[in-house]
Amino acid sequence: MVDPEQISGPLSRSRDFFTPSYARRLGLLTRLKAIICILHDKICMMKTRVTLTIDPQVLRRARRLARHREKSVSALVEELVRSVPLPGEPQKISFTEKWAGRFELVPDTVDDPLRSALLRKYF
Repeated sequence: MVDPEQISGPLSRSRDFFTPSYARRLGLLTRLKAIICILHDKICMMKTRVTLTIDPQVLRRARRLARHREKSVSALVEELVRSVPLPGEPQKISFTEKWAGRFELVPDTVDDPLRSALLRKYF
């Protein structure tokens, strides 16, 4: 059994979490998931069902896109909402946007024997 003193996190403060009676009420599988999340320093959050009203053509397109990306429509919506910054929040810049045009290519004038050997071998 996991020692509650060795675990940090929001549920570690409650010794009731590890008692057998609490485990019976919560269910063994849910308890194990919560322990795994605590051990990995993650916060387990239950997902909430939401009903959306959406145009049928948009729904068909969302389903095709989800199938293509091997995700659910819910995961696509969640990804979209997470990617759009709130007003006043700094926008996350991608690696490509951040570093595009920052490097210069060196002209290929130096006679490098290793480069020459690799070019002969692979091209």
